[in-house]
Amino acid sequence: MMKFHLTTTAVVDALVAAAKRGVDVQLILDAGNLESHTPAAITKPLAAAGVKVVASSPAFQITHVKSLVIDGTTALVMSLNLTNKFDETRDYAVVTHDPGVIAEFTSVFEADLENAKNGTGVTPELHDANLAWSPVNSEGRLVAFIDGAQKTWWSRRRTSATRRS
Repeated sequence: MMKFHLTTTAVVDALVAAAKRGVDVQLILDAGNLESHTPAAITKPLAAAGVKVVASSPAFQITHVKSLVIDGTTALVMSLNLTNKFDETRDYAVVTHDPGVIAEFTSVFEADLENAKNGTGVTPELHDANLAWSPVNSEGRLVAFIDGAQKTWWSRRRTSATRRS
């Protein structure tokens, strides 16, 4: 799991339970948030359960990633900051089983573990055209996505309740 922020005890409890049943749980948290906004009530239970919590590399201004990969078969990509009351905000999460997405997430996660250890900012070779990564290709991919629009950027489905005569 890579997260910008984590302070929700229900999520911590789930990670602890996973570790206790033998799941290898590894977590990279944004260094700034880990150091200044993650209380011991969050970090201590994770450490006690054997969850590997690593501060992100200082080579990145922030690590704003919000994703996780489960058993090498499922990835969750989200805008959710797992802080108190995250379930009351307007956010989303997308689940994918796409092997290319999962492989690239795994590759970047492994590189970021090394980056955290060495203070580096190395990004592995990226291949999946469906993903945009900062700081290496996000601007170009986003612009290309927008440039590909033929009719609309956003289309609201019109129902009889929204149609005007």
